[in-house]
Amino acid sequence: MSGLSSEDIDAFVQIFEASDWDQVDVVVGDVELHLSKTATATARLVGRSRAAPAALTGPGATPVSASATDTASSAERESFVEIAAPHIATFFRAAKRGTASFVEVGQSISADTEVCLLEVLNVFTSLRAGIDGVVRKVCATDGALVEGGEVLFLVEPSR
Repeated sequence: MSGLSSEDIDAFVQIFEASDWDQVDVVVGDVELHLSKTATATARLVGRSRAAPAALTGPGATPVSASATDTASSAERESFVEIAAPHIATFFRAAKRGTASFVEVGQSISADTEVCLLEVLNVFTSLRAGIDGVVRKVCATDGALVEGGEVLFLVEPSR
């Protein structure tokens, strides 16, 4: 992690918690730190298909790569949208070890569906889908450290 040490991150978190800010984004080198006091942070949609609604397009929108969906057909890959980690964190599929995952492959979800928990410095934030559709792939490993922008789920949007 170049650019920020864990002490730097701790300092940013302490300053943020003591402030009256609702949200702050810090970019140092290749590290992005996103802090929010709301528990309903939404996913960044970094991929879209040609058939996806216009609301999903944006400066960061890119087609899903073939390597992310190695077992899906080419036509299926084009219809998937990525739900990406908004910041570096530890990814958890369930609220507690041994309990059911928030979402499973094949499950229909709405934009408000909680898909996972992200943990940074013992602060847990729930991540909402931000899209209506069907979960087609879970791309991150439970308990693993994920980078900002890393794909966590592939979703086939509702038509």
